[in-house]
Amino acid sequence: NNFVILSVGRLEKIKGHGYLLDSLPDILKSVPNCKVVIVGGGREKENLIRRAKDLNVSDFVEFKGEVSHEDLPKFFRQADVFVMPSLSEGFGIACIEAMAFGLPTVASDVGGIADILEHKKTGLLVSPSNPKEISNAVISIHNDSKLRSALSGNAKERSRQFDWNKIASLVNEVYREATHA
Repeated sequence: NNFVILSVGRLEKIKGHGYLLDSLPDILKSVPNCKVVIVGGGREKENLIRRAKDLNVSDFVEFKGEVSHEDLPKFFRQADVFVMPSLSEGFGIACIEAMAFGLPTVASDVGGIADILEHKKTGLLVSPSNPKEISNAVISIHNDSKLRSALSGNAKERSRQFDWNKIASLVNEVYREATHA
């Protein structure tokens, strides 16, 4: 019955989980049956737990800690939307994994994420450090079934371009060309 918002990543300031928590009071006004599930461990865990308490949203947040890669699919399957509120991101593997599961994704427009997500096509990009944009994006996905369905299908299709075998083959081809030039 819950609308599950999933975030996966190290619990470090750079990952921006605090901004997701800051967005939750606004989300709850429109989506009172939502729950945030945060998967990952790190130095910020106690600060994030305290922040959730200070915002009076701790009843709506679950910190799952570190989980094995084999157990991650269970969390992706149970989620309705994936949020990656990073302040900086090199590549965003968790984002690609969420897309592969067909999860509508909200992510900060930083680093390599913009190379993965196409705004309003394969996900929704938000400004970093902006809880209001995060809440608006999550609420839009919740309220608009056509948008949710389109993002889901397009994300799944886009994620196929990041298949490790394809990437390895492309890298191999680049090396082959470089050594024959």
